[in-house]
Amino acid sequence: MQPYGDGVPVNSRNWSESPPFDCALTVVTRSTFSCPTHPETTMRRVSSRQSVASSTFSNHATSFAALLTLGISSIAHADLTFATAPAPGGFVQACAGPAVYGVGWPGADLFLSYPPNLGADLVEQSFVGNGIGEQSASFSGRNINNSAHVVAGLGFVHASASNSSPDAANFPTALGQGGWSETFLIANPALTGQPGFMAFTLDVHGTLYAEGLTGSSVFTVTAYKDAAQLTANEFYDPGNSDLLSTNVQYGNWGIATFGNPPTDGKTVDDSVTFAVPFTFGTPFKLGVYAFARAGLRSSGGVGGSSSSHTDFEEGLTWGGIASVYIGTTPTSDYTFTSGSGIDWSQPLNGSVPSDLNGDGSVNAADLAILLGGWGTSVGDVNGDGTTDAADLAELLGAWTG
Repeated sequence: MQPYGDGVPVNSRNWSESPPFDCALTVVTRSTFSCPTHPETTMRRVSSRQSVASSTFSNHATSFAALLTLGISSIAHADLTFATAPAPGGFVQACAGPAVYGVGWPGADLFLSYPPNLGADLVEQSFVGNGIGEQSASFSGRNINNSAHVVAGLGFVHASASNSSPDAANFPTALGQGGWSETFLIANPALTGQPGFMAFTLDVHGTLYAEGLTGSSVFTVTAYKDAAQLTANEFYDPGNSDLLSTNVQYGNWGIATFGNPPTDGKTVDDSVTFAVPFTFGTPFKLGVYAFARAGLRSSGGVGGSSSSHTDFEEGLTWGGIASVYIGTTPTSDYTFTSGSGIDWSQPLNGSVPSDLNGDGSVNAADLAILLGGWGTSVGDVNGDGTTDAADLAELLGAWTG
């Protein structure tokens, strides 16, 4: 049983609603921009605005940036998906528009879900290493208002989406998608070439709300090894998430309204256990991607309007490695290496070290704290006890503006 984009199983849907997500899609026209503060980060936007946010540094900060040879350059890259995402690194996409063809799994290029030439606001950003990506999108017109926001880095995704529209609209949808990819090597010389599993947990916190006859609110997460989505196995546990498929590993939480009662809501505080197969001594790429979606569960000729709000700004965080198995036997006799150097055996709290004032963004306020603490422990981003050029480089790499 395969999932449809609003979290409703396909075989329980009547086809007066929109077509399934595996229908033919039309590629939209895109524009690519380089980030003015992080040249290895790129952004695309497809909208009537054709713009990206820019930031202005003080002369002091620009001088330091020049010393670190951080400049502006154009970066060519493939369209962002789990398969093309940098590792370590990842990407975010924020999408808002008046219609979708249908929506597949997180990690896909969601730009392809939106018909061209209808004014959808589609924006994305990649990040590398310990950087972060953050984007927002919004659409307003034809009595439709929707918006999405997402921020992601290694080990976390915070996302939200809102929609308000007539019940007869053609599936207006807002999507905030993000995730990360990392390289892993699990080794034991005596076990080289033998198969194993690495089980890990993802903690999920947020709220779902829908109102009206056709409101729909969904949060979904899935994972990939190299170029393939993880298939279900004996160590996978979906927690208390909704059933979508028995074939792949995922977490899904969704609600929908049918007019009686007129509202529905749900608080999610859950944990999902994923298990990735690997071979001892052979590196692999693991990707974790999630989206928050707000829209309609169906479209018809009825009057009235519906709304929905999906708030996972507290979001998804890495809960740590639960166990490593030789075949199906647990073991602690191995060494573990990651491309980023992060200790993934432990939970990650989803905070951004460069966000020195804790306001959720990395910007000039954080830069001022760092420069003011130069040579001391104040403004120490990388945890080595001293605020210096290494911390400045990391802060600029995580810049959101």
